[in-house]
Amino acid sequence: MKIPYRKFSPLKTIDFVKIGLGDNLMAWAGLYALLKYGYSVCAPDCTMYVPKAIAPLASEIFREWDLQVEGASFNDAVEYRSPVLTPQAPTTVQQFKSVYMGNDWWLNWAEAIDRVKTGSYYHQKPMSFRQKVRLQVSETILHGRIDWRSAYPDYIGSRIWSPIARRHDIPQAKFLVMLKNTLEPLRQHVRAYAGNVQFTQKAECIVFPAGKSYQTLPPFFCRQIKDSVPDTALTYILPLGDAWMEKYVAQGLEIGALESVDEILASVLQTKVIVTADSFVSHVAQFLRDDFLLILSRDFRENVVHPGAYPRIVAKHPDCALCEYHSREFHEKCPAGSPHCIAFDESAVLDGCIDELRTLLARNTQR
Repeated sequence: MKIPYRKFSPLKTIDFVKIGLGDNLMAWAGLYALLKYGYSVCAPDCTMYVPKAIAPLASEIFREWDLQVEGASFNDAVEYRSPVLTPQAPTTVQQFKSVYMGNDWWLNWAEAIDRVKTGSYYHQKPMSFRQKVRLQVSETILHGRIDWRSAYPDYIGSRIWSPIARRHDIPQAKFLVMLKNTLEPLRQHVRAYAGNVQFTQKAECIVFPAGKSYQTLPPFFCRQIKDSVPDTALTYILPLGDAWMEKYVAQGLEIGALESVDEILASVLQTKVIVTADSFVSHVAQFLRDDFLLILSRDFRENVVHPGAYPRIVAKHPDCALCEYHSREFHEKCPAGSPHCIAFDESAVLDGCIDELRTLLARNTQR
């Protein structure tokens, strides 16, 4: 097993290519906190691999430590130089040895929390003996839990880096303080980057309704929001080729599109009022500002909101939450069998969103 008192060896490879863009931003926050407080978690020649679309942003955030950032695609072969940190689970005997007896960190970060979600893919078949051992050992040795069933939603940037923090004798409460205290300097990097992006589209309020899964604001719900503020020009930004695009258009919404991550950053920075579902954009917004509206349904604040961020939140979690990530592109219904998240059928959710939106609009009008 990984020996708790073994001297920590600074990382030479960090691989975040195979996790989502929003998950990357949360993971960066944890690493940024450790580096900002002076912990030598990375070797001088450490390379961090991230998705190509956000590699320039990562380079800006970590430039004061000369961390080498490389952009890669999901299927690209990444060169691993030990010690390695990756959120992925070990799958080979050599990887098992390198984690539990060596200096690598194959964190298996998501399996435990995914297994306790409602409608999880993992519920479809029982675990093999190998899977049970891997999960239990990962949770006990790396994440400090005696039973994987005790896994609970916590900020992904904390969950990924807490094993490293414990190795540096940082209590979890202290790490939480570090995350909170380093958000503002992190934001300064992101604001500087976004401020240099050429962006000409101007709107009073932009709504980002869609994530890839069923946390998405349904088209009928977006129409109701539009009707509640008839004197405000709302622009709804959707990913190109979104699975529900025709349904949004049918509701008579003003649809826009942004072609790059840089444009998303600039729009969130420059637009007076931002409304977003739980999606990559919500994590971008947290790295830029607090005065935006975040609407949560399938996931909890504790899992997706930076401990130091204070957006305005409207949340409704049905009995089926937390639910498994379920792509709308490939599934016509959510894991619970609904064509949209049933949280948005609740009148209280709509009323809460309208109240918060009107408050934000009024504040920005007064500026």
